[in-house]
Amino acid sequence: VEPSDKMRSIAESECDDSRVSFLKGSAESIPLTDDSCDVAWLSQVMHHFQNINAAARELKRIIRPAGFVIIRSNFKGRLADSSRYYDFFPTGLEVDESRHPTIEHVRDCFEENGFRLTTLETVEQIEATNLQEYTERIRLRTYSTFELISEEEFEQGLAKLQHAADIEKTPKPVTAKLDLLVFEHSGGPDVSA
Repeated sequence: VEPSDKMRSIAESECDDSRVSFLKGSAESIPLTDDSCDVAWLSQVMHHFQNINAAARELKRIIRPAGFVIIRSNFKGRLADSSRYYDFFPTGLEVDESRHPTIEHVRDCFEENGFRLTTLETVEQIEATNLQEYTERIRLRTYSTFELISEEEFEQGLAKLQHAADIEKTPKPVTAKLDLLVFEHSGGPDVSA
């Protein structure tokens, strides 16, 4: 489920699995029937939601009792050590802190809508095999943060990152830390009705 026509088009062009469908919609208005899913996977999207409480209510509607919502994201107050790009684009941290919700807010919204938090852990993932690969990825502005900083800062940060990649003597993976939250649908009547 994706509101952006452009993002859906890219996803459709890169997926050749006939079992996967891409639907126009948003977290607050999911185009699926009641109790139609066992699991919802929300990866790096919480900061794009207009209303987390409405999204949790909508997920409660489509997730079957004892089903799960799995959220992989960064959260306000936990961002500083989460990504290497903040070393090169310091305004990016300010931008992300201003638009990411806190874990507490997300937890409260989901618990108010009939979910129970079962897991909260930080996971580390490899974003690139080395700084040069990471630089090429950043050059494509793969994070929405880069649309929200000035062009001048982006170019300066990219130049610093390229320099760091050029002088990297022993290439090593670039990692990021994200929080993983798992909520279980507690069943019972819709508490938001």
